[in-house]
Amino acid sequence: MKYIKTNKTLYFLFFIGLSVYLTTFFIKDIYSATLKTRISPPQFENIRILLDSGIKKNLLISYKSEHPLDVIINDELVFQIKNKKFNIRTEKEKTLLGTVEVNDDLVILKLKEKTDYFTYKGHKLFNSIMLSKNSTGKSFLVHLIPLEEYITRVLPAEMPLRASRNALKAQAITTRTYSTYNILERRIMPYDLTIEAQAFGPPREELKPVKETTGMVILLKGHIIPAFFHTNCGGFTEYSVNVWRTHYYYSHIIKCPYCSLAKHFSWKASFTFKKIEKSLQKAGYKIRDISGIYSHSVTPETHRTTKVMIRSRRRKPLIMTANTFRLLISHRDLKSTFFTIKNYNDHVEFIGKGYGHGVGMCQDGAQEMARQGKTIDEIIQFYFPETKIQKIY
Repeated sequence: MKYIKTNKTLYFLFFIGLSVYLTTFFIKDIYSATLKTRISPPQFENIRILLDSGIKKNLLISYKSEHPLDVIINDELVFQIKNKKFNIRTEKEKTLLGTVEVNDDLVILKLKEKTDYFTYKGHKLFNSIMLSKNSTGKSFLVHLIPLEEYITRVLPAEMPLRASRNALKAQAITTRTYSTYNILERRIMPYDLTIEAQAFGPPREELKPVKETTGMVILLKGHIIPAFFHTNCGGFTEYSVNVWRTHYYYSHIIKCPYCSLAKHFSWKASFTFKKIEKSLQKAGYKIRDISGIYSHSVTPETHRTTKVMIRSRRRKPLIMTANTFRLLISHRDLKSTFFTIKNYNDHVEFIGKGYGHGVGMCQDGAQEMARQGKTIDEIIQFYFPETKIQKIY
């Protein structure tokens, strides 16, 4: 009886082990297939950049071309616009392109030549623009740009082309990763990024750092990460949750010894209380007679300010996130939230470090690493630990 019981136990353990192995094998297979499907090249043909939303009044669009403008619906050329200037107006049931009424929820306006462009609110827009509506009838005006062209246009706007080649390649990979992450995350949304998300310039010839890294992104355990970057970390990068209240699984605090000699490592900025008052009132805050501004809370690891408190002689103190305060007052002068504050009779002084939000790759640090001969992998893995670079198309 004991022999039979032992045999039964061994068989039971054998089948349990076999089941675990087969489950792991199939899950791995399914996961790989899912990943391949998720990152297939056609999904990355274009990136959708939001220009405007909730369009209710006439929007004036003009374009420069020797050819009429193609209007495409459901991948078919429906008609052409010959007027070089026309208005777009959307209503719940219809869209007006000039005097032509369109009832479809997705319309693409396509230029013919690479040198042709639209003009909208001072922006030159090449390629195509798309007008779409969601289920509630809200409209979105979106710029369609081929992804690799977009990266070519972002690169010189985010990092000087005189930088070392490996720094430029690391920036190209980081830009592509951030872009593809948003394409995947927002595929059922009407756009991928806003026009302010990454600086980008006009079309230009393909750049070698972009061409040589085509299709390369940063992966953590098989997943594309939202690879943020900023100009200068001030010596320490920051957790995303301390900036945007959103925790990204790859986010780390990295002690960075590479950016201390850069222009934006340390800075000072002064603002009168009146100037701050006007900026806050413009944003809708009811505040008058500011008497002082203080760090209300800081991060325990880096001592970046997470919330500021604005004292007033007439109202209760106003408390807001430091990042919101920075963007409302002046993100160019108040370069980061890595600051200490000194109050005076009629003004306040910020003594700070770094430039930008501090999450992800420090661009000044990446440039110095490349100057010291670090490889692309070493740069990426320093700012994004436990990740790897992989070509996905």
